[in-house]
Amino acid sequence: AIFWFLMIATSVSLVIVTLFFPETLRAQVGNGSIPAPKWNRPLIPIVGRTSVDSNSHRPPPAPVPNPLKLFTAPDLLLNLFGSSIVYSTYYAVTATIATLFDRDYPSLTETDIGLCYLSIGGGGMVGTAVSGKTLDWRYQIVKRKYYRSVGSGANVSEKEKQADKRTGRDDEGFPIEKARLQLQFYFICLFSAFVIAYGWVIQANTSLAAPLVFQFIREYPLPLLLELF
Repeated sequence: AIFWFLMIATSVSLVIVTLFFPETLRAQVGNGSIPAPKWNRPLIPIVGRTSVDSNSHRPPPAPVPNPLKLFTAPDLLLNLFGSSIVYSTYYAVTATIATLFDRDYPSLTETDIGLCYLSIGGGGMVGTAVSGKTLDWRYQIVKRKYYRSVGSGANVSEKEKQADKRTGRDDEGFPIEKARLQLQFYFICLFSAFVIAYGWVIQANTSLAAPLVFQFIREYPLPLLLELF
């Protein structure tokens, strides 16, 4: 049923895009004033510009990017490695819920097992709302310490006022990495502890409430970890 639903939804989307939506790639149409190639035009052009600007010129084609070059940058490679572990752990837990709950809690129906995913969604919603405020709170602390260390007296207050109007990236000396990554170690430990606890309660076949609670709590540090990476 899931396969056929996705196939039908994708086919409907493809038909709608092919019939009505104009090409928007800037390499093809610029700011929209350049007509797209005939093979790239909608069959029923009711959306987009109808007039053509004769002064517009199609920009040269962009070179094909090579994503493998990312692996030559050590800092990006470390970020990719760290985020891949977090993502793989997340999907390892999510993908095995149906199998594990069906085996360890045979009284659950398929509908009941589906409802168990709500704990993950609820934890993700809470984590997403809290993670941004947590980063902002830590950023403000680092910012205040930094601008107090680079001056004294009236200069400090003036620098802090200027800092409120800009981001740390506007100042080459601002420790933006420290402001963003200082909490990373603690949240990795928190995330790991909740995953281990979740695995233990599943293995011990405890009450169903235990894995659901750990699923919910585990989702709290996840959005912050992904933002930090």
